Amino acid sequence: MQEKENYDIFISYETTTGKSYAEHLKKALKKGDYKVFVASEIVAGGKWISDIDSALRNCKYFIVIITSLTVKSEYVLKEYNKATELNKRIIPCRYSKISISKTRSFSEEQQLDFENEWELANKVIIELDKIKEKENKQIPIEKDADEYLKRGILFYNISNFRKVENMKKHSGYLKKLETNQEKENAIQI
Repeated sequence: MQEKENYDIFISYETTTGKSYAEHLKKALKKGDYKVFVASEIVAGGKWISDIDSALRNCKYFIVIITSLTVKSEYVLKEYNKATELNKRIIPCRYSKISISKTRSFSEEQQLDFENEWELANKVIIELDKIKEKENKQIPIEKDADEYLKRGILFYNISNFRKVENMKKHSGYLKKLETNQEKENAIQI
């Protein structure tokens, strides 16, 4: 694996009970043009700890598949904690026969529950589409210099408009004062 390879999705799973779900999900996501990392792709002789760390750092979404042994997996918990620390978008997917109360630290985020590998793939793809649609509605100005400039100009123009409006209100008040003073002067004459 290359040192700084970027992934759309990192799938974390416990190997005994979650590998088949992870492999099926990976295939479904790759058909949807997602670049997916699963630990099973690390070649023999590879530096698996650094490969996993690099993939975690360079992914956008972190999917954890929660099966019966997941909460006991030291590696899954480490990956989850690292993803949390890196502020990754976490999508926990819980096998429906596992109660939420048994998912411990994974229960902080809203979970997708699934009955089988097909439902898992469908629900994850639908959820990713929702997330992407929501993200597309927001324009991250820190990554778009033109948008940043446009918003700055708009903000500047709005504040100038407010100043002009305040001046108009203020000048209208002054005109009323001048008119009242003229009336008072006329009465005194």
